[in-house]
Amino acid sequence: MAVRQRFKPAEREAFKPGTRVEWLNGSHWQPAEITGPMKHCEITGRPYYPMVHKGKTTRTISHGATLTGSPGRVRLPLNVA
Repeated sequence: MAVRQRFKPAEREAFKPGTRVEWLNGSHWQPAEITGPMKHCEITGRPYYPMVHKGKTTRTISHGATLTGSPGRVRLPLNVA
């Protein structure tokens, strides 16, 4: 399976600073919040969104840690009934 290199147009429109999202931590989706506009890595040129972790502190990530959300590894939260 190929890794996506770009964000979809709907994602670029939806991911604004302050937007609550989910990011993929291994095989688990964790809550986060977008903190700035889309940027590009200086080395690879891949786009990403700066984010902050809003979930509980786990063995691998602390609440409030800064993250980068890359294509396919960040999404809008799913509404679970």
